[in-house]
Amino acid sequence: MKKNKKTKNIVSTYWNGKISLGKSFWIVAVVILGIYSIPSYIIDDQFISSVSDGMVILIWVYTIFFYVLLIYVYVGLWRSASKYISERIKTKRSTTWGYVTYTIIVLGVFSGVSTLILDLAS
Repeated sequence: MKKNKKTKNIVSTYWNGKISLGKSFWIVAVVILGIYSIPSYIIDDQFISSVSDGMVILIWVYTIFFYVLLIYVYVGLWRSASKYISERIKTKRSTTWGYVTYTIIVLGVFSGVSTLILDLAS
């Protein structure tokens, strides 16, 4: 299967932080990640125990892909915030939103890791 050149370009552009901080945050981190995380609110231990083995495998695949997507989103967003901060410093403007984004990412990583550890422990 051949990748669409435009899709590949958007994926690498985001990964490298070349999309504006506003678009990276609101479109990718909030909207796309928010939509993709909806099933994680539905899937719980009771649901998993009531489905077939094949469905459990699909849930594992979804979970692994979700964490890969999460890493991708956080890395691209971090790089976008870094570029935002460096551009703002050059023009002597406020860098607040870049540092707010850093804080949100760090809190998100701590939340995700603690949730993963608690889920694996139970």
